[in-house]
Amino acid sequence: MDRMNDGNGKSDRSCTNDSSAKNAGNEKSDRSGSSEGCGHEGAGKLQVAGDRLLDRQGRQVVLHGVNMVCKDKSRGYVGDWKPEDFRFLRSRGMNVVRLGLIWDGLEPEPGRIDETYLDRMEGMIRLAEEAGIRVFLDMHQDLYGIAFGDGAPRWATLSDMSRHDASGSVWSDAYLNSEAVQQAFDRFWENAPGPDGIGLQDHYAQAWRRVAERFGAYEHVIGYDLINEPFPGTLAMEVQACMLGAFADWQASEGADPAVVAGTEAWTDVSGDMPLGSSGGTDDAQLAGLAAAWADPAGRAHVLGLLSERPVYERIAASMEPQLQPFDRDSLSPFYQRVADAIREVDTESILLLEASYFSNMGVRSGIVPVLRNGRRDPQQIYSPHGYDLIVDTEQNDLWSPARVAVIFDRHEEVRATTGWPMLVGEWGAFWQGEEGRGCGTKEQGDQLRRIFETCRCGDTFWAYPDAGLNAQNIDGFRYSDAIVRGVPESVAGMLLSYRWEPETGVFSCSWKEDDSTQDTVLWIPGQLVSMLEEADGSNTIPLHGSSEEDGRGTRVSVAPSGLKAIRTIQLQMRSIRSIRHE
Repeated sequence: MDRMNDGNGKSDRSCTNDSSAKNAGNEKSDRSGSSEGCGHEGAGKLQVAGDRLLDRQGRQVVLHGVNMVCKDKSRGYVGDWKPEDFRFLRSRGMNVVRLGLIWDGLEPEPGRIDETYLDRMEGMIRLAEEAGIRVFLDMHQDLYGIAFGDGAPRWATLSDMSRHDASGSVWSDAYLNSEAVQQAFDRFWENAPGPDGIGLQDHYAQAWRRVAERFGAYEHVIGYDLINEPFPGTLAMEVQACMLGAFADWQASEGADPAVVAGTEAWTDVSGDMPLGSSGGTDDAQLAGLAAAWADPAGRAHVLGLLSERPVYERIAASMEPQLQPFDRDSLSPFYQRVADAIREVDTESILLLEASYFSNMGVRSGIVPVLRNGRRDPQQIYSPHGYDLIVDTEQNDLWSPARVAVIFDRHEEVRATTGWPMLVGEWGAFWQGEEGRGCGTKEQGDQLRRIFETCRCGDTFWAYPDAGLNAQNIDGFRYSDAIVRGVPESVAGMLLSYRWEPETGVFSCSWKEDDSTQDTVLWIPGQLVSMLEEADGSNTIPLHGSSEEDGRGTRVSVAPSGLKAIRTIQLQMRSIRSIRHE
């Protein structure tokens, strides 16, 4: 029988064995999961310091890893991952996982927390700890809840199910097509009362409180991703109208021939006689035409082609900001505050990861604001957007646009700079899975994303389809594997200035401004170490003395501090030891 509690932290079996952990009042349990205890240096809690993350030794940390999210109710929303899966990830230079929780698994009945579910999640957390991998927990949803996808339980879904529309060529089309999905989100953002009269957000916040109470004492559980890809509900229809209007205006400004721009019959309205944009307006017929085009693979391909240039895509994305930024400020941010308040009752150390809304993942500048603690900005929060080109989840990989991707991450970086937060990109990738589960993304896609992460010096967790498997065939074999298994400065004794991994030549370079730390700087780079050089006077290089240890498919290099508080610039030459390579 499942163990349940009533949502206020008291279960029907006392938490005295080592299947639970508390952090009430930030008191450490005897299962702190310290880095010393697991034998992996530095795998502990992190501190937000301006736009950087620091470990317990004061070193700047760059997080890099993957998502591990099980959406399958028949499996109890817990993957069947084994110790070797986590060891494999560590052997590929990954130091964090985004581990998914599902609200339906956590609170299957109003106010009743399934402690057995948390026990099983704790098993995954322990496996990560044993492998020296940090964890942040993600309350995952797709299409709001299990009535339409995954996430919220049915009791928390206040919607007219008869208005659900699952049509479309991609599962996520239902966000825009289904009134039932939009209505469910509307009721959630309103904090409408559930069956017991308690608001849906209040239930959600208390569920998170219990999660933090159970796992906050683990040193390697570094934080909580409060909700996956929050969607604004029926506001999305206004957003679509603005997007369509901007598209029509662009057509008019370009003097485009509507017959050429329309391209396919899918671009005409329901009566079949008005090509999209020919009237210069944004009526219901045109909106229907765009929706029809997007649902049709040929029409979608035509839209993607038209939006492949940066000026056009920037204009379309910017047109949605007037509708979405008030949602971020007035609905999403107060929700984050409600959940944060509940978590901070039992855990004041772990980081809160704040995501942008659904549309921000496509290049719309987010308007979220910081959460507060005792009237002041909570010091432990970071920005955690996702970044996907419009081809995500489709087979149209040939329509990938570097310009669109650049816009998306430029907007994220602008928000990060404005807020002053560190940034961790919680999802990227999700390329269509081809034959035998191999990712069909290209090397060029991976190269662009790797350069973006290096330039931003941000953390990231790659989205791997759950059925692809986290093993050598399905990561080493990806065409874009150089973006996943890549050189990363894991712990930097100072301020990281730049780093770059060149897989073609095996050269890893890194520069940082050393502080007064006595700790080593630790780097993980694919391959076997051949040589280490350090720039001595801006042009000449000298041999660099450090220690190295081969670790799986790469090498962990430790660089001792110079004691000079100088800018250190080093270059490592590696020899590839990969057995699979796709050009």
